[in-house]
Amino acid sequence: MTTPHLTHTPLSVQQLSFFHKKRCILHNVSFETEPSGITGLLGINGAGKSTLLSLLAAHTFPASGTISLGPITTHTHTAQWHKLVAFLPETPALEPHLTTQQHILFIAQIAGLPLHDARHKTQHIVEKLQLQNVLHTPTKHLSFGFKKRVALASTLVTSPHLLLLDEPGAGLDPSQLVTLRHTLQELAQDHKIILSSHIIHELSLLTSSILTLHNTTLTPYHHQDLDTPLYILRIQPHQRELAAHLLAQLDQVSMTRSSTPDTLQLMLPENLLSHALQLLLSHGIQPLEWFRPSHDDELEAKFLILTQRSTT
Repeated sequence: MTTPHLTHTPLSVQQLSFFHKKRCILHNVSFETEPSGITGLLGINGAGKSTLLSLLAAHTFPASGTISLGPITTHTHTAQWHKLVAFLPETPALEPHLTTQQHILFIAQIAGLPLHDARHKTQHIVEKLQLQNVLHTPTKHLSFGFKKRVALASTLVTSPHLLLLDEPGAGLDPSQLVTLRHTLQELAQDHKIILSSHIIHELSLLTSSILTLHNTTLTPYHHQDLDTPLYILRIQPHQRELAAHLLAQLDQVSMTRSSTPDTLQLMLPENLLSHALQLLLSHGIQPLEWFRPSHDDELEAKFLILTQRSTT
């Protein structure tokens, strides 16, 4: 089958379910990516992010559902799918005795590129990812950050239409994260990318939309959800459940219960703040405190809200 032009074709996932030893990992998951750019995949460790990426890469297959790029699906065109999609797992798998250049060239030739084309592509990717200084260094002697970069280069040398990245920022120091961020933003101009992470700050800087995995199901979010202000509400402990019930009736409000029995954490648009306060007061609930947390605390709370969806 001749590969159709897929540059502006979104990835489509429909009613995907997957079980491991009779335990449901993913249930009836459906979504469609943007035609280009970066889609974030957010969830706590163990939520099923790596499993979903493995399914999208056709390294394993679902119990039911379909994964497609236009007319091409993982079930009906598996060999062709593997040429269109590249998967970078969290821990890089590199040939330790090969140099950076040899490893990238090796992957290109395995993918079927003629030697001349493989060398040209390798040179281009090395320059793009700034690997010139470690070109002749055996991969076993590279720092973890450089190993990540070489692994990324090895996926890009095959010119995939879709790039799947599992926790690409894990184990990197702050300067390496900045370099990775700039690299991915540049790659997103020419590739469809799905990036998994449990770091909401990383996703908020890189992605145009976010998919959250929790309790086997998936929910889409957009940047306006991340931009919604977060508030900490402290009330009398015996009034917390009533307050949560009342606030959950408002549109555009999400919340989670803190481990502290007198606290609720809410994502609430500013234009609803006065209405929410009046609603509580009308039911005899007088807030003890209502405030915005620090930036780091806000991101952590938003992560819990978006992944757990505790809105009732």
